[in-house]
Amino acid sequence: MARITDIAVALVGGAYVLFAPGLVLSFVFFRRDAIDWLERVALSFALSVAVVPLVVFYLNMIGIKLTRLSVVLEVAAIMVVSGGVVWWRVRRVQPRKPPAAKPAPVMGPEPSVPPTKPAPRRRSMDAVGRRNHE
Repeated sequence: MARITDIAVALVGGAYVLFAPGLVLSFVFFRRDAIDWLERVALSFALSVAVVPLVVFYLNMIGIKLTRLSVVLEVAAIMVVSGGVVWWRVRRVQPRKPPAAKPAPVMGPEPSVPPTKPAPRRRSMDAVGRRNHE
């Protein structure tokens, strides 16, 4: 039974460290419909692998000990800060107004429109200034 829980902890922990922070960061860099989900998943792994070790390393350098709890909280902080940036960007964008509805067509006979004469053809000039007769 302990072996199953170890496998579950490894899977959930791996997804938490290697996927979740990058997923939230991908929404910081690209809007929702800017890239498709396959690109977003690949980018999520790449961003997580790049950002999480750097954050853990630099926080360890300033004196925060490297424990399981500290890593969990640091990854959570990355996701909260990134989520805050996404929330701020989405909220800052003004919502688009829906297009104005077209007026309903008027029922009844078509108004009579007098026929128009075609415009007279104009003669063009070539580069030298001579008239081209068409």
